[in-house]
Amino acid sequence: LTAPLGTAELARARQQVCSALLMGYESRLVQVEDVGTQWLQTGHYTLVREMVERVMGVTTDDITRVASQMLKQPLSLVVMGPSLRRIPTLL
Repeated sequence: LTAPLGTAELARARQQVCSALLMGYESRLVQVEDVGTQWLQTGHYTLVREMVERVMGVTTDDITRVASQMLKQPLSLVVMGPSLRRIPTLL
């Protein structure tokens, strides 16, 4: 990261993630599907309230730490279809 993440930007991001999460849970079908998916993948279910609390607990230090770890990894490129011919111009 070249510049520190601002508190206002982090607050907006938190609100956006929480809004998307809560709006997605307006459908009973989505709720049931999520319960099943979480149970099959992890053996337990995390309540939406807990997910929101976790998102709201993310700090600028958390973002910086994860971004730094991710940017240390080699980059990958996946291309499919006609764009394959343009790879040299994309790099």
